[in-house]
Amino acid sequence: MADTIRIESFRSADMIVGRLFPGTDLIPGLLEACRIHEARSAVISSLIGSLRETAFVFIKPAKDLAAGIKYGEPVHVAGGVEIISCQGMLGTWGEGPQSGQLTAHVHYSLVDTRGASYFGHVSDTGNPCLITVEFALRVVEGGSIVRRIDPELGFPVFTFR
Repeated sequence: MADTIRIESFRSADMIVGRLFPGTDLIPGLLEACRIHEARSAVISSLIGSLRETAFVFIKPAKDLAAGIKYGEPVHVAGGVEIISCQGMLGTWGEGPQSGQLTAHVHYSLVDTRGASYFGHVSDTGNPCLITVEFALRVVEGGSIVRRIDPELGFPVFTFR
């Protein structure tokens, strides 16, 4: 994870547009853009760029859990990757010790320096920018995106109100 978050961005009506500088971790950088521009809920409209390395997870069967799935151990890819597509939502945690804190649910597809492709759920840290990450976030107004533990599944999900 980067020690510092360096971004440049602006807000125009309901859009936050900007870039992350080298070394800035992807998810903390996006959350910081929301903090700077006082956005509590947003959707990733566009995000492209490169990462020095990356960490992501994907689901695995878990018959003992109500959801029937869980996230596996993080997959780490070093040596540089290009983000081909990225989508997701940013909101806040509901109840619990993280209540009110910004959080993200982001998925991406990547290609590494050998042409191998990867897809998955972006880990909260471990994704430092290589050259640039350029993004456009659409701010959600008139409602909120809040992460809660779903009582039926026992799994954190975003809710929409």
